[in-house]
Amino acid sequence: MVFTVLVTVWSCQTINENEMSNISEKNVTDILAGHSADGELFEKGVRQCAGMWRDSDGTPEDFGKFVEDSYVSDPAGKEKLFMKLSKAFEQMNGAYNQMTVDLQKPTVLQGDAPEDIDYIFGSYSPSAHFYDDMFSNKVAFITVLNFPHFTLSEKNDLGKNWSRLEWAYSRMGDMFTSRVPASVLQEDAAQVSATENYIADYNIMMGHLLTEDGRKIFPEDMVLLSHWNLRDELKSNYADVPDAHLKQEMIYKVMERIVRQDIPFEVVNNPGYDWNPFSNRTWKDGREVTLAPEGDGRYQQILNTYHSMLE
Repeated sequence: MVFTVLVTVWSCQTINENEMSNISEKNVTDILAGHSADGELFEKGVRQCAGMWRDSDGTPEDFGKFVEDSYVSDPAGKEKLFMKLSKAFEQMNGAYNQMTVDLQKPTVLQGDAPEDIDYIFGSYSPSAHFYDDMFSNKVAFITVLNFPHFTLSEKNDLGKNWSRLEWAYSRMGDMFTSRVPASVLQEDAAQVSATENYIADYNIMMGHLLTEDGRKIFPEDMVLLSHWNLRDELKSNYADVPDAHLKQEMIYKVMERIVRQDIPFEVVNNPGYDWNPFSNRTWKDGREVTLAPEGDGRYQQILNTYHSMLE
């Protein structure tokens, strides 16, 4: 069974990478000494579990008992465990995805104007507590112990000799590579949602763009989202249509103004102004007005997301 999960991947290859672990090297060595026949894969799983074990999960003695009770050495039993985990994770992640899609619909689909409550629900992550819950009930540890994580380098080196099932096992090992608190995941989800909402609500009033000689060459009611709607309109003007090349040049200039952040802030989502993107001049009701540029708002979204991911 194949399933895909989007996770943040940090490799926990040794217990020393996480100072919060209460499992010592001696604890690990003692456990490995009693399983000399189980090989490198067993050691990999034990060490990765040890690196994420906390005082709240139990004592070192509890960890040893967990390993004894939860490790599946029998190939048939291991495959059965894999199938159960795979099915459960597929069901949960599918349900989380469906909830996320439904909660974000008011903010991403055309309809009534979104209200504050819609943005709150849209930034909520139904799966934020998934990892906390899976570590608390030990499902994450069972997964890591029996299906440890392989780095990309290891996969490139070892994967050429793996069977389809062994590859599936290695993908299961990507499920829990770090232990990120739910509060951090929820904050990250909120920031990603804020960034997506910024993009989803960034429209250019094409019917109010002016050429250098003051003409409007796009349909009056044309509204294009940045950037993919602008991109598609630019591509459509490779056809033999009136002012095709000029339209492409204008779209290019609009995108350049957006990237450079000197686009007048008030012309975004606003049909009240006419704007010449070549000269960057604006008019309202036929009279030229001076508008402030958007500034660094666009790149602030990128910076906010970056800082959120760092946490």
